[in-house]
Amino acid sequence: DYIGSVTHNDQLGKHRSLSAAEFFQPFSSSIEITTKSYGEERPISNNRTAVGRQLNRRVELKIQGIPYQSPLGAYLVKPNVTLAVIVETTGLLEEDILKWNGLQNKELAAYQPLRLPIDLDYRSIKHLLYYPKKYSTKSKGGAYHTVQRGENLFRLALRYHTTVQELEHLNNIKATELLAGQQLRIH
Repeated sequence: DYIGSVTHNDQLGKHRSLSAAEFFQPFSSSIEITTKSYGEERPISNNRTAVGRQLNRRVELKIQGIPYQSPLGAYLVKPNVTLAVIVETTGLLEEDILKWNGLQNKELAAYQPLRLPIDLDYRSIKHLLYYPKKYSTKSKGGAYHTVQRGENLFRLALRYHTTVQELEHLNNIKATELLAGQQLRIH
């Protein structure tokens, strides 16, 4: 998130990425692990809210050479929400939720990150979970997104449940790096 100095956030991001790399070190006898930290440069949510800042504190893992996109996304648990209510509302299996999140018990804390499928109908769970805010506005021609600093087509494709190719086609562009403030058609 953007709280603190740029230097502090850069150091925090480097520490977070190195901690993730250390976790995978025992499994890396035949693979190369590299890290890249962006500090506060690439938010996925609004840094002006506590929930948005929590969602921006993350590690993203890319596996080169394997065409894979995780079906899970990070949500934040709203206060007083239980695992049982999430299971009942979503129809997901409790054991899957525990496994996806490495949880040892069924207790959830307010604002705790929780990995769940990204294709959940957010309208049915928005009273239970926070999800990264979509920076978009409606227009006659469809839905549009105002590009935020550090965003790219891959991240936007994940957020709007589409493909990079579709975004390129809709906007007649070929670049993955975008300019902050640029308007992109998303539907």
